[in-house]
Amino acid sequence: MNRRAFLSSLPVASTGFSRFGSLAHAMLAGPPGPVLARPTPDQLAWQDLEIGMFVHFAPNTWQDAEGDNLSTPLSAINPDINTDQWADCAVALGAKYMVFVAKHVGGFCMWQTDTTAYSIKNTPWRNGHGDVMADLAASCQKRGLKLVVTNLRPSP
Repeated sequence: MNRRAFLSSLPVASTGFSRFGSLAHAMLAGPPGPVLARPTPDQLAWQDLEIGMFVHFAPNTWQDAEGDNLSTPLSAINPDINTDQWADCAVALGAKYMVFVAKHVGGFCMWQTDTTAYSIKNTPWRNGHGDVMADLAASCQKRGLKLVVTNLRPSP
């Protein structure tokens, strides 16, 4: 005898004891329908952004390598970059946000920091006063782009 046949044969199901009767009825009806996930307001906002642009600019640009192997001396990092051009590119492709890797796997920081010597602060770019992250933030703000800053290497 299967479970449904057993439950339907119970006298409790037809005696009017609602507590047991509703249980038997629910069990006979089968499993409930699927419960659909509902996105949170933050998830909906993220989905509405639709297209974004990812910028990963690091010392490995000078190393012709996949990741930073720490072989480039800081004195050789003197980029000719224009973050307005990056932001214009994002707008042209229809992006609503940019993701910028501010600290890389090798630990190089693209902002002015005293927490490590391995940063843009200790390069000849703009005489050690350059700040790629601040420049990009200003470029994004001028164009109404959201900026997501990420760290690929957690600090120790």
